[in-house]
Amino acid sequence: MESAKKIPLRDLRVIINQIFDHIEKELDIDSIELLHDYYNDLSLNAMFDIEKEPINYEMGQLYDDWEFLEGLKYEPECSVSLMFDHVAPILRYIAYRIGQ
Repeated sequence: MESAKKIPLRDLRVIINQIFDHIEKELDIDSIELLHDYYNDLSLNAMFDIEKEPINYEMGQLYDDWEFLEGLKYEPECSVSLMFDHVAPILRYIAYRIGQ
């Protein structure tokens, strides 16, 4: 079995900022319109258990995800790691919408 890979958070932050810089500066995009709201998702256990066929899909909402995240501007003390669960679908949607 392969050993676990470590991702330095500082490096990840730099890379993510580079992607946002590309979107904002090179593509001249400063906002993204959510043309879809609902999406299918898998539980964390099902997502990473590739030996089993997923049985139950969960439903998520981009609008709700953004509402949770937007609230962090006013309540930064709520900026806990679990909030990445709301960031991930939005980042994936941006990748899908912009596609460059």
